[in-house]
Amino acid sequence: MSHIARICLLIPVVLPLAPLDAASFTFVTFSYPGSTSTTLAEINNTGEIVGSFNTATAFGQGFIRNADGSSVPIMLPFPSTDSPASGINSAGVVVGAFFNPGPFSAEGYLRNTAGMYSIIADPINPNNSGGSAINDGGLIVGGYGDPMNPAFSHGFLRDTAGNFTTIDDPNMATNSNGNRGTQPSGINNLGQIVGSYTDAAGFHGFIRSPTGVFTTIDDPNANPGTTSVNGINNLGMIVGTFTDSSGFHSFIRSADGSMYTTIDYPSGFVTNARGINDNGEIVGSYITSLTAGQMLGFIATPESSTVPEPASFALFVAGLAGIACFHRRQRN
Repeated sequence: MSHIARICLLIPVVLPLAPLDAASFTFVTFSYPGSTSTTLAEINNTGEIVGSFNTATAFGQGFIRNADGSSVPIMLPFPSTDSPASGINSAGVVVGAFFNPGPFSAEGYLRNTAGMYSIIADPINPNNSGGSAINDGGLIVGGYGDPMNPAFSHGFLRDTAGNFTTIDDPNMATNSNGNRGTQPSGINNLGQIVGSYTDAAGFHGFIRSPTGVFTTIDDPNANPGTTSVNGINNLGMIVGTFTDSSGFHSFIRSADGSMYTTIDYPSGFVTNARGINDNGEIVGSYITSLTAGQMLGFIATPESSTVPEPASFALFVAGLAGIACFHRRQRN
């Protein structure tokens, strides 16, 4: 065996392949200073988090929580009553939505790294649309209301040139409440899009491949029609929520879909996982009590390295290339 072939064989050994452990998370509560409730929506790979908070006089005010724990409020230059932030990429670009009381419209916004804002509005219904997530390449997903029927909604994908493509899950149908819609909630750097859609049974999650193929996601522990998908990382791991006989829970789905892990905030109720980064850190919100409880944000950090880090993932890819290298060397 040649020296090159020996190196090729050694490369795959460096990747740990430990399974995800349901109990190996450390939970930390976060409440925006001076707020009455806080929701965390997304976390990027540098630890920056976006979300929204309520006060006694304001509702749905967006913010950015920096990696050092300090917070920056979203200060929109547009007339608005709220500004919830829902997505942030690795560069710190933020997307969200706001309500403009003047024309009585809902629109999306983008905040760049310099703190400048611009409008995101699907041209099919610019007065009722908003952004949900943005990847490192600048692709944005969100949703808009059907201009012909307020009970119907659709998703969109906005490219870097500002072109919009409608996204509707092919299984979408009207539910028992008369609602019909597809709502994208996350997009990773591979171009995979996740979200939820309605049908007669209720809600289901979905993942859309970069080529436009939809796959339904239902937590195996969920009551029928109660699964929603909220976020995806670059490794393909997905977070969402479901309901069973004991209440409302969150889950993590492995990239290949073979494993679902239930996540509940310790001693909390109604856990809502919203985002996950490549380090396996999860953000969301929970209610402190079923009776007059307060909604607080949480950050869940894996206690052990059960999630492959980006560097390990790159080594895994290199390992696959190494195997191909070895076989090619043998043939030669």
